[in-house]
Amino acid sequence: MKTKRLAILLMATFLTLTLWACDSGLRMIDMEIESYPDKLIYVISMDNELNLDGGTIRITAKENAGNAVVEMSAESRISHDIDFTKEGIYVVSITRGSEFSVSFPIQVVSLETLDHIVHANMG
Repeated sequence: MKTKRLAILLMATFLTLTLWACDSGLRMIDMEIESYPDKLIYVISMDNELNLDGGTIRITAKENAGNAVVEMSAESRISHDIDFTKEGIYVVSITRGSEFSVSFPIQVVSLETLDHIVHANMG
């Protein structure tokens, strides 16, 4: 009985590894931003970390396997050099795998600059 279970387990493992290794149809061939994060402007002394909520990327798979839209932070490497204490425009890069990357800018502003932006857009 134990031998039969072990044989079944080994066969299942072998088949899983074989199918996984042969499945080139699901390889990613493209990645693009589907929607930007809800927050793109950060305020000095109020914000101190990147927030990717609401941001999604579209992943296209090889040979008509379809597209998937996933959250930006899902299984991605996120890199940036944002200094949340200094005004400026910074670039956020999101990488999946070894060759696919998308980037977008965020802005860090002072409270005074934010007030100026809001007033300029109101009138």
